[in-house]
Amino acid sequence: MSALKRLDPRTPPSPCGRVGPGRSAFPQNHGFPGQWLLLDRSRERNSGSAAERAARLLRLLRTAARALSARFPGSAVTGTISVADRLSGAPSAQGTSKGSNARVEIEASSAWLGLDPGELRAELEHALAAGPFTRDDREEQGPHRAGLAVFPDSGQGKPLVQFLHCTSLSERRERAFRGVPPAVFFLAPALLKSGLRVAVETLVLEAFVEPALCPKEVRQSNRKKLEDILSRNPFCIATTAMDFYLEELRALSGEIRSRDRRVLLAFGGPLVTLYPEKAIVHLPEGNLFIRGEADVALGEALAAMAGLHARKDLDERALAGLRNMQALFVRTGDTVFASRYDRRLRVEDIGEIFRGEIDLGYLSKEHLRNGFSLHTTRGCPYRCAFCSKVHGSRVRSLSAETIFHVLSSLEKRILQIEQAEGLTESEKRAALQLTFTDDDFLLDPGRAQAVLRGLAERPFFVRTIPAAIPSFLRDRPAGGKELDPILSDSIRAGRAKIGSFEIGTDDFSERELRRLGKGRPRAYGAPEIRAVVEELESLGVRNRHFVILSNPDTRWSDLLEKLVRLEEWSWSYPHFFPDPNPATLAPVGTPLFARLHRQGRTGGLATQRFSVPGFAEFDHQAFNLAPPEEHLFASERLSCMEFFRRLCDLLKTCNRFFIVNEAYLHLLRIRNEAFPDAEEKARVFGQIVRCVHLRRARLEPRLAELPLPAERGAAAVRKRNLVLETVAGMLLVRETLGRLFPEDAFQAEREELGRTVDRQISAWDRSPDPEASLWPRVPLQEALHAIREEAKGWSGREPLAGESPAAIRPFPKSFIQSVREELERKTSASKAREWAALFEPGTSLLLLEVGKDRQDARFIEDAVRIGRFFELARLGGVGASRLSGVLPFLRAEWVLWKSIKDHYLGSSEVRIFLYEGLLRLPFELKRRFQEEFGLSPFCDRDELVASLLSKLLAARGRPHDACIHGTGLFEAAREELGSLVHEELAAFAQWLFAERSG
Repeated sequence: MSALKRLDPRTPPSPCGRVGPGRSAFPQNHGFPGQWLLLDRSRERNSGSAAERAARLLRLLRTAARALSARFPGSAVTGTISVADRLSGAPSAQGTSKGSNARVEIEASSAWLGLDPGELRAELEHALAAGPFTRDDREEQGPHRAGLAVFPDSGQGKPLVQFLHCTSLSERRERAFRGVPPAVFFLAPALLKSGLRVAVETLVLEAFVEPALCPKEVRQSNRKKLEDILSRNPFCIATTAMDFYLEELRALSGEIRSRDRRVLLAFGGPLVTLYPEKAIVHLPEGNLFIRGEADVALGEALAAMAGLHARKDLDERALAGLRNMQALFVRTGDTVFASRYDRRLRVEDIGEIFRGEIDLGYLSKEHLRNGFSLHTTRGCPYRCAFCSKVHGSRVRSLSAETIFHVLSSLEKRILQIEQAEGLTESEKRAALQLTFTDDDFLLDPGRAQAVLRGLAERPFFVRTIPAAIPSFLRDRPAGGKELDPILSDSIRAGRAKIGSFEIGTDDFSERELRRLGKGRPRAYGAPEIRAVVEELESLGVRNRHFVILSNPDTRWSDLLEKLVRLEEWSWSYPHFFPDPNPATLAPVGTPLFARLHRQGRTGGLATQRFSVPGFAEFDHQAFNLAPPEEHLFASERLSCMEFFRRLCDLLKTCNRFFIVNEAYLHLLRIRNEAFPDAEEKARVFGQIVRCVHLRRARLEPRLAELPLPAERGAAAVRKRNLVLETVAGMLLVRETLGRLFPEDAFQAEREELGRTVDRQISAWDRSPDPEASLWPRVPLQEALHAIREEAKGWSGREPLAGESPAAIRPFPKSFIQSVREELERKTSASKAREWAALFEPGTSLLLLEVGKDRQDARFIEDAVRIGRFFELARLGGVGASRLSGVLPFLRAEWVLWKSIKDHYLGSSEVRIFLYEGLLRLPFELKRRFQEEFGLSPFCDRDELVASLLSKLLAARGRPHDACIHGTGLFEAAREELGSLVHEELAAFAQWLFAERSG
């Protein structure tokens, strides 16, 4: 399950943590100083959950560290704590202070593990005050690094370090990345030089945390992968820990531990680096935690732990090696060792580990199916409000020479794989594709230019280059910014080897850019963004821009400003694509979280909390999605976050060409609730006016390019629909602006805008030579008339308070009307009225009741109404044979409609696919469907898709009469509808009908 889906306010709490808005800010935890060995010989170690045991021991360690820091200020403390049942009474403490170092020995009863932090600190301080301590002013040699540690040869082959790349079905970018994660690429060289083997495997986490909701083939293949991994008897299984899949990672590590009690589990990454103590508690199966950049440290730690396993205590030989390390936490058996866990490791020269020969033998054919991902930069100078800056602010990069050295080694490995396993031409092309995964590959202009130019001489193709807007610019001598011509020349030189740029633009609104902290240290705004977009357009380079649609301070004027710009640029620049996120994050420790905490606004965060009863200091607020104020954007139909998720899905499709329509329709539904003050309302009005004028300017040349009616195919139909949907939005604004802005202050501009739209429509509607026009008069007139009538219907419409289609509409109006007319002719007007009453809004022949667990379903049929339906239908001239398929069809349609509405349209990937398909349908078909079933492809998109697909799929599964059910509408568009129906949806529908509708 994706993090965004999991944090939906309607989602029930998960077993790992309570889902809901945060109530208070959690202080950031920075680990604890000193070096500690804890021996737990008490019965307490076998009681409670693994998380509770971890919390008890960690509370003891952190309290001791703080008490000793106060007792020996400025000293580096080394301590041993022994906890045993045999001890009774007050704890004892003794130690030696030598120079700037202090050594402490503490013995205590297991009762200490049950004390709260205040009592525990008081006990410790009392023991420290009473204990015998000696002092020696001579300096003691501190820990030193002895160089790269080597794993001792046991004569049984090299031990295996198995890396897991954890991914999710719901994360599109993560799922596509099936190769070697950047962390593994940096960790592997030292591990291999230490005498260890390295292997990498990708696991889909849903297979372990949500098996019932995971497709069968995915569940089976991933569980088989885990079995194969454990059958190889790895010495250590290592993975990166991150907030947004902490719940899933807990489930996976618990399953690994239940199958293998000995394997060491190692964790690093952002969760461990940023929240070190919480990571230890909430990943209780973990044995080894390293904060920061563990390029060399992981190999050293594992070499020191050779011969150990998860259930065996640390011995003196292991401790001798581990004491030379820092930013480290280890627990095996009944021992815990922490060494300077308040620090983070930083590698100053990140290219050092790649000097000399690079062993890429761990790469297989499978790892290179989607090419190779290469991370070349750590650290970031920007000060984005939502960023935790895991790698700090100082930039450290692989040099161009090192990058090409890596690529040469990769090319050799691909040749070895080709010779050993065989590669087809397409597989080899895929293997030679690169994806740079830096935050900003262009931070060092000289390095970037050398790499871009050097690519021309090598066989690699770069699929994606990450960048930031400031890196494309340079300062003008007279002030201001301009594009860097040298960088542009370098991009031009390497153009044939560049697929796209992924740019962390983050917003397209001037005010929002400032709120997100994008002004430091190098500010940019819309003019600078446009300059970069235009330059990449001139070079013919695809550029995808990350955009955050909302933050806690977003208002409607901000949203419309960015949407208008995104719509305009999507039309103007064919190589420009937005890559949206619904809301920003505010992790604990970021500037944004700190600001919300100061303002008392952290209660508005959508978060997932992990806690251990009785240990509040280890409560962890994970993910921390920071949406805008709910009342500004929520309607009866959509919550605030659902609205922004829907906008994201639309922006990922061709709907981005008229994205403002979706926002404007939503704004109509909530009306005045969206405007907290007159100034904001004026800004919103200005953005709407701006949108209409921009559309008018760009639509004239587009209309001249439209295809002839004789042209067939989805591309031609979609091209027409893009224009019609854009025009529909202008007509909707024309008819409804008075509802939103009735004030006299807006009257003059409101009327002028209406005249502008009317003049434009009239110009399109009057073609001097219909036969020469690429869009003939009659189809355009019909289209505009249908759209105008729909818009007029909205002009007097009240807000949709509580409105929701109660059910599908199974019968088209033409069928209902034809039977009614026949009843009037053959029988009486009263029977005709009774027939019409069967189809009034809110009535239905049958309903489908689904249990809360979604496992049980039953039909509730109105026998009297159904009986009267058949009786009147026969009187109206419908034969019994034609009616025989009615109930089976209705049952199938109900099941399909409900599953599509409740499940498939709740999934972004399916929703994106269906919205794209809807744009491929001929306008005439959509208009006919609207006439027959009262569902608009413009205003009721979801209801139309669900109704259309349920009818089509039910029609394919059961014999029926097409005239009764309206399925004859679809015969002329079978090809387009075939492309609309997701294969997975069709298979699911068939299964659900067979299983549920009996």
